[in-house]
Amino acid sequence: MPKGLCALTAWLLMGWSTAAALANELPWPMPIAPALSSSFGESRTTAFHAGIDIKTWGRTGYEVQAIADGYIERVRTSPWGYGRAVYQRLSDGRIAVYAHLEAFVGPALQRVRAAQQESGRYSVNLWFEEGEIPVRRGEVIARSGESGAGPPHLHLELRDSNNIPINPLLGAYSIDDSTPPVLKRLALVPLGRGSRVEGRAEPVSVPLRWDASSGFYRASDTLQVRGRVGVAAMVWDRAEAANNKLAPHQLGLRVDGQDAFLVSYDRVSYSDRHQVQLDRLSIDYPGGTGRFHALFRPPGSRLEFYQSPGDGLLRSAAGTGPGFLSEGIHEIEVFAVDANDNRARARLHIAVNDVPSLRAVAVVERQDGWAIEGSIADDDDALLRSEVYRQSKKGIWELHSAREVAASAGLQRWDVGAQRGRWKLLVRDAKGGVDSLVCAVPPTNAAALDAMKIERRARADAVQLRLLSSDVLSRQPRVLVGERVLWPRQVAQRTYEVYVPLGHEPGDRIEVTVALGDRRRSIKLDQVAVRPGAARRVELANREVALDFAKRSAYKIVFPQAERFVPQVPDGLVAVGSGYALGPEDVPFDARVGVWLRCAPNVCEDAQVGLYQAVGEAQWGLVGSERQEDAVGASLRRLGRFALLRDARAPEVDGLRPRRDTRIADRRPRLSARIDDAGSGIGREEDITIELNGQALIAEYDPEAKTVRARPSQDLAPGPHEWTVRVRDMAGNERAVRSAFRVVK
Repeated sequence: MPKGLCALTAWLLMGWSTAAALANELPWPMPIAPALSSSFGESRTTAFHAGIDIKTWGRTGYEVQAIADGYIERVRTSPWGYGRAVYQRLSDGRIAVYAHLEAFVGPALQRVRAAQQESGRYSVNLWFEEGEIPVRRGEVIARSGESGAGPPHLHLELRDSNNIPINPLLGAYSIDDSTPPVLKRLALVPLGRGSRVEGRAEPVSVPLRWDASSGFYRASDTLQVRGRVGVAAMVWDRAEAANNKLAPHQLGLRVDGQDAFLVSYDRVSYSDRHQVQLDRLSIDYPGGTGRFHALFRPPGSRLEFYQSPGDGLLRSAAGTGPGFLSEGIHEIEVFAVDANDNRARARLHIAVNDVPSLRAVAVVERQDGWAIEGSIADDDDALLRSEVYRQSKKGIWELHSAREVAASAGLQRWDVGAQRGRWKLLVRDAKGGVDSLVCAVPPTNAAALDAMKIERRARADAVQLRLLSSDVLSRQPRVLVGERVLWPRQVAQRTYEVYVPLGHEPGDRIEVTVALGDRRRSIKLDQVAVRPGAARRVELANREVALDFAKRSAYKIVFPQAERFVPQVPDGLVAVGSGYALGPEDVPFDARVGVWLRCAPNVCEDAQVGLYQAVGEAQWGLVGSERQEDAVGASLRRLGRFALLRDARAPEVDGLRPRRDTRIADRRPRLSARIDDAGSGIGREEDITIELNGQALIAEYDPEAKTVRARPSQDLAPGPHEWTVRVRDMAGNERAVRSAFRVVK
């Protein structure tokens, strides 16, 4: 057995006990009962969660105590991210990070105030030597809060001496938890050309149900696979003290009783946290989209989570060892274990099988009615069962006829008589592989192609075309690529799907023709390859779009695509050109990619114009405003839908407190206002100021609450005082609102 899998076998057979042996090495940092809202290794938008979030139940102000002897090495304040944070170097060399604080306590507070007064800004980043601010275990160093991102909680990180975050629940802390993880769904992910799940090149997930008699979660379906396929799991953990969904500690994969892969969320380097986009897959399923944990090693991954020497992929190919699968049925087991050694298991059966596919299916007229004609392809079955169904007026499919048919035997015919309506032809092989197609009788006009919507979705080395008809067709559309004919698979009664592989035809662009009868429509696809280890500029859409790939950008070969669209924007933003859907959207990049949209000189010189990315229906977010001679752009790790937009609307400023002409007795009143910008946004602290009697105060901005506040550092004299809130957005639009109040004796 490979050395790396010995650990997996020991884990599966004996259990993981390190956390139990070393539990509570460090004291809890607050005088409240332990409860977590987030755990180590959870998914975030752009990174893994690098610590644990301690629940404070919506409250702030709890004492935060040093978890060991050491010294404060760094303190930082920021409106974003960790907000107020203390970085403590422990006596054993490790680092503890306490974040989202309401206030510092002790010498750190005085150092921060002095630095803020000196710089005139709220944000400071201070480093200290070993003897400057020593602390003892249990000493109060801060109070819990909600600064930076998120609601009230304490984010606690534990890092090793090399500043790499490690899982605090592996020895440093334990929480009351006797609840095993929940395995909700399993997914199979086809990887590489020719790989299929259920005959499709898309991930397919199945729900799991708990089987108390066996102690397993089980899937009721057997999925058909071919090629290289990865397993992924939708899974979370629970603990007694709070109902938040937490990440498990370990995930394991077994294939036909053999250990195949182990993931252990023990540590993650800051330089690799963005590879969360490789480890967590966004997969659609009926009724939603979910984050799935990958139980395989993606190309280019440097993550230290994976404890197995292999990549964990299932291969329907010749070979020996876990993951190499022969024709027939195989059993997949997935294990999930939390840090308290509670565990859950799920089982799924798969069949290595080339599923049948219907081709050239069409309704034809005969003397006594109609018939369905078509051919069947199946690479590993000679004899199939065919079934013809008619849809009743109540929408129920009723069997009309059934017979055995030979695969690859040329055009075949199934009589359906003179009855009009919707008919379904279904073919099934002996291993359970199925293809079916619903068609309309009598034949529909080929002019339906003119009204058909053709959607394209870029994949790494292919383009998925989805053909959406306004009604059920009487014949299967075909797709022509050079001399090849591709037959789309019907995935819904009015929807067909086909994958056009790229890189096989000559030229940087290829023409793809969708045909229905004698009617045709053509589209062009780009096939300029971006390869790992090679920098390249790719120009698309008649050179209106440029993408700059660094040597480390691509994890695997990618063929970028661009499709023009008309951007729909909210009030306050103005589109200054076409929008471009740039793909593949589901492929992350290691090094950032420069995304540039070209513009006329007067547009490029307009400081109010920036590159925006669509984040929802008619919702856009500014991603950059870098300038080249003839383009505006940004550097990103994912592609998407982009447009150049102009923001000419100033931010909103209202809700000033104290209200105008208020009489107050407080000599150091808190001044606050609500600020908001629906366009380019407010992204720089220096663009927000509060002036009192003409003097700038230290203004603290809270982006989530959309507020800014400040206090004078000295007592105010009785009498009138004027103050101003001034805000500038990322496009340079500025608004200033003035008010006044009176201090009374």
